[in-house]
Amino acid sequence: MALYPGDTATINATVKDKKGAKIDATSHSIKVYDPDGNLKGTYTDPARDDIGEYHLNYAIPSDGKAGTWKAIWKAVTAEGTKTESITFDVLIA
Repeated sequence: MALYPGDTATINATVKDKKGAKIDATSHSIKVYDPDGNLKGTYTDPARDDIGEYHLNYAIPSDGKAGTWKAIWKAVTAEGTKTESITFDVLIA
């Protein structure tokens, strides 16, 4: 699915324990970066879809740059901090 400036990107993350079972996190830190590496926002309250499954709806700015955007999702669990890098592409019409 193509994303354009002004669209909403849904960023998903799944948190698992060392054995691969889904677990809930006690806290989150999601940082979204544009293609130039500029921090565009930090979020701490994603929606919980199910045990260990979360999403964040990120509104791409109307003047957002084309290219690959990145979200660094850190989830804190009883086992420690889990970090995931998630990318999505933004096109210019």
